[in-house]
Amino acid sequence: MIFLAQMIKLFTSLFYSFIVESWLGSIESKVIIALDKMSIEEATSLVETISEECSNLMDRIVFKVHTLVLYEWLEWIKKLVEKSWSTVFLDGKYHDIWNTLEWYLKVISDLWMWDTIEYVTTHASNGSKWLKSAVEARDQLWLTTKILAVTALTSLDDTWTQEIYCKDVEGAVLSLAGVALESWVDGIVCSAHEAQVLREHYWAQHNFEIITPWVRLSWDDVWDQSRVTTPSKATQYWADHIVVWRPITQSDNPWDAVRRIFDDLDS
Repeated sequence: MIFLAQMIKLFTSLFYSFIVESWLGSIESKVIIALDKMSIEEATSLVETISEECSNLMDRIVFKVHTLVLYEWLEWIKKLVEKSWSTVFLDGKYHDIWNTLEWYLKVISDLWMWDTIEYVTTHASNGSKWLKSAVEARDQLWLTTKILAVTALTSLDDTWTQEIYCKDVEGAVLSLAGVALESWVDGIVCSAHEAQVLREHYWAQHNFEIITPWVRLSWDDVWDQSRVTTPSKATQYWADHIVVWRPITQSDNPWDAVRRIFDDLDS
């Protein structure tokens, strides 16, 4: 009986690994470049520079813009992306009444930005009713924008998550991700440290994406984050895409930093 149980456990593990590896093998990892704390002029200059110097990588680059609240910004994004042949990660982390996200989705639809805004974020802690409503509204507007649920922020450690969620980081991420995946969201935002556990726990729902923020390069400082990793480690932990900010935006040669990140990602 013990031998049989061990064989079943081994078979289950191999089967689940095959499913996950097959899913990940069909996805080409993207680098999401955060344009946080930048003016329109600074962001324009950076995007244009990267587009020129890394033209062969633009189909794998997404630009993340934080807390957009004006039509002028969205119009600017539309024009900028059309020039760079990339897409946008609209990182609003919406944690408000339902109408807030509904309004943003309508703006995206009204401005014919269906293929421009690839991702939009909301907090998993909004709950299943809220998340399902967001997915349904997106589908009714015929948008292809993917809705991502943010779990425990990467700046939080076990002490913080115990205070907020009454669970350690791993427990909080698993719980929040469970609510989100049952609500039909397209992906989960979490640190690479929880990505593999998330895949293992929800392997039957293997067709969701995992986006890992606050990825650092080996020579870079962790700054104000608690749970960080390198590009290659993130994919080893079964994350699909990574978000990078300071290593690119604060580099003297941002296009060189982008290339080095892809080299590490694909190594």
